[in-house]
Order: sequence, then structure tokens, then C-alpha cells
Amino acid sequence: MNQQLWTKILEFSLDNPDDEYGFSTRLAIENRWTLSFTESAILEYKKFMYLAATSAEMVSPSEIVDIVWHQHLIFTLSYDEFCKLLSKKIEHIPSTHNKDEKERFGKARARTKELYEANFGQQPAEIWDFHNELDSLGLEPSTYKWHQFSQIPAWVFITILIVLYFVVCPIVVKIENPNFLIYYGVFSIVSFLFLELIIRKKSQTLVDTLKSNPIIRKLSPFELIMLRSGKIEYVLHCVMNSLISKGKIEIQTNKRLNLIDDGETVSQHENCIIEIMKGFEPIPYTQLIRLASKKPIFEQLNVSTERLRSRIQSSKDYVSINLTIYLVLSLLFGIGIVRFVLGIVNDRPILYLTVALIILTIARWYYLKKRLNYFFDKALPDFYQHQVLDSSQKTRWEWNYFLYGDLVLLTSFIPIAGYANRNHRNQDNYGTACGTSCAARVAALVEVAEVVEAVVVAIELNCLTKIAIWIKSKMSHSGFSLFSFFG
Repeated sequence: MNQQLWTKILEFSLDNPDDEYGFSTRLAIENRWTLSFTESAILEYKKFMYLAATSAEMVSPSEIVDIVWHQHLIFTLSYDEFCKLLSKKIEHIPSTHNKDEKERFGKARARTKELYEANFGQQPAEIWDFHNELDSLGLEPSTYKWHQFSQIPAWVFITILIVLYFVVCPIVVKIENPNFLIYYGVFSIVSFLFLELIIRKKSQTLVDTLKSNPIIRKLSPFELIMLRSGKIEYVLHCVMNSLISKGKIEIQTNKRLNLIDDGETVSQHENCIIEIMKGFEPIPYTQLIRLASKKPIFEQLNVSTERLRSRIQSSKDYVSINLTIYLVLSLLFGIGIVRFVLGIVNDRPILYLTVALIILTIARWYYLKKRLNYFFDKALPDFYQHQVLDSSQKTRWEWNYFLYGDLVLLTSFIPIAGYANRNHRNQDNYGTACGTSCAARVAALVEVAEVVEAVVVAIELNCLTKIAIWIKSKMSHSGFSLFSFFG
């Protein structure tokens, strides 16, 4: 191996430090790659170009290395300088996919692998063996999408209720009050405990599937924050808190942020915020979030984690967790509805049951909100905390924020971050004109949503009541007895 040449290749930077949308950032955004995978792909590209420069015969890149190569060709000045460093003009020869070329490229790939292993060791599978690096995760795709279970049409739910009515009714009708409420309460508790066990077990199975993959193990703390929250503002909370604690930014009495030290830091994300604030007087945090979220360095975090999150959520293991949750909760809620209808049909008191169903509805909403994201909220952070991070990494601010969230924010910054979480997505324009008006609009929208939800529940219960009364009248008119029907 020509160690001198390889050292020069390693030291050659494809990025210009002053570029906002430089080589690496553009590569990551256009392909929706994570930061570490982008760095790995560029490293493998350099290894390939070393082989091309030192081999007298043709070598062939992988699909991912070829993507990096194509982009480098666009950066013509950088590519020319790189070829001069290699002392060889490396020509990119596209395949025409005819029979002769297929054989020639097949031999070139085998030769490339042999040369690679002789110089660098084993090829990383996620870059050399897959056209799409996320295929290396080993996740079996599901037939259904995870979010489809929360969008079941009304007629499907009604059909399930009708089937459940005739299946469960012979059992439910024989249980007298207050025994039913006692049994129903115990069954509800057991169901939630069962779900908790299943969620933990299936989430751990998913972690075990992913834990050896370099793409998962090398995620940055900002990418993990995005996977956990799905919101770029939480990443910005982390960056801003760091800048405030370093004395770069101060919080003024009017809650605006003022840049007091424009010197660069070692963090590109922090430097991006500093550059933005150089052009402004003290600025509201919500405005700063809107400006920063459009910057390429933060856009990369958004697009790469959205793609990775989508791949995990569409896997059979992940969908099975949500399917189990919806099936168990639907069964639990359906039994209560059947008893509710039977109570109306047979002129039985339903006050306590109605209260129980309301409590169950609230518990179901809270449980779904907390547990549908369990893998990203709990399982993945636990995996990183106990199996990936070393003691030195755990002392770094950004990792602490990923693991513990708002608990590690500065006390003076917490109200500003909280206000931004509630309001920044609803702002229509920049500056102070949006301040209190946005807050009022958000509050109004929340109130409207609550009223609409209450009306929908009332309509559903009213419809069920009317259906039950109609069934009862028909049964009384025809002399039909539900009890006699079921013996």
C-alpha cells in the first residue's frame, strides 16, 4: 500500500468550510443520509479512488460510492484537484447494461473487492452490498402502515361492534351489577399490564435487530433527538441552551435573545445560529427557530431522520406493536359499549358504566399518546445509554439533553423553550407582531378542538342510544326477547 498517497487522499477535504451548502451537506440532504453514514460513504469513495489510482486494471464502485462519485464530478474544480493529487485522471465510465459490459463490470467488482480487502480489510456491508443502505437494517416490511390503525373508517368500527355484540353479549348479559363493573375494572387493569409487557418485549426485539448496524450505532445526538421528538425545535433548544451556557447569547428581560460573543465554536450547528444572529438586533426565539430550521445543516437532520423513522415504523416488528395495542384497546372498549347498549335496551342503570367508559376513553387516549412512540421514547435511548455511550460521552451536553430532555435546560431558558414549543409552528410572520396574537390563536384552536371532540363523542353516544331504543321498540313490538334468543 502506498501509505504516502493514502495519507494525502485522507487529508483532501471535499468541503469548503465557508460553504453553507457544501459537498457533505448537499450529499446528505439529497440522499437523506445520516451524518455518520455520509462521512462513511465519502471515506469509502476515497478508498475506491485510491484503488482506481493504484490499479492498472478497471475497478468498479458500489451503488452508494457511485453516488458520491457523481456528486464529486459536479464539483469540477475539486475533482480536478483530486485527480492531480492522485496523479491520474479517473474517468467515470457509465454502464450500458449490455451482455459484454455486464461480464466486464462483474469481473471489475470482484477485482475491486480483492484489492480493497488487501489494502483496507473487509468492506462495510451497508455501503458495498446494498443499493439502499437502509436495507442493511434487516427489517422485514409490513403490509400495513403503522398510522393506518388510527385512521380506521367509522363503518369498520361499527362492524366490529356489531360482531362483538353478538359474540360477547351471551356472556355479558348474565353478569349483574355491580359485579360487571368490578370484573370490567380488573380486566382493564390486566389488559393494560399485558400491553405494557408486550410493548417492552417487542420493542426490545426491535432493538436487538438493529443494535449491531453501524447506521443505528453511529447516530448523532441531534439525529436521535429528532427521531425521538420528530421536531427540529428540540434540536434548536439543545443548541441554544449550549450557547447561553457558554456566554455567547444572553436572555434579555423582554425574553429576546441577544448575541454578545460572535466567536466561532467547534460545533457547526452553534456557528450556524451565531451567523444568523449577527444580522439581527435582539431576536424573539420563535423567529430564530423559523430562520434556523430552513438552514441546510438543520434540514439535513430533518430529512435523514424522517426517512430512517419511516423505515422503522413500516417494519413488521414495529407495526405489530401498534396492532396489538389497537386490538386490545378496541376489545376492551367494545365490551363496555356492548354493555352500555344492553343497559339501554333493558332499562338498566348505566350511570356508573358511562363514567367508567369516559375514564377508559381518557386512559386510552393517554396510553396511545405515550406508548405508540415507546421505541423512540424509551427503548432506543435506553440502548444508547447502556450499550453505546461511554462515560466521557455521557458528560457531553448534547447527549445529556437526548437522554433527559428539558430536565437539563437552564432555568432561565425553560419558559422560552416552552413558549416556542406551543407557538412557533402557528406563527404567520416574523417579529413581535406575532407574539400575543399567535398565543391567542393557539389557545382558541385548542378550545375549539376540545369542543369539537366533545361534540363528536356526544353525537356517537346519542346515535348509539337511538339505535338501542329503536332495537328495543322493534323487539317489544314483535314480542322478541333478547334473553330468550340467547337462551
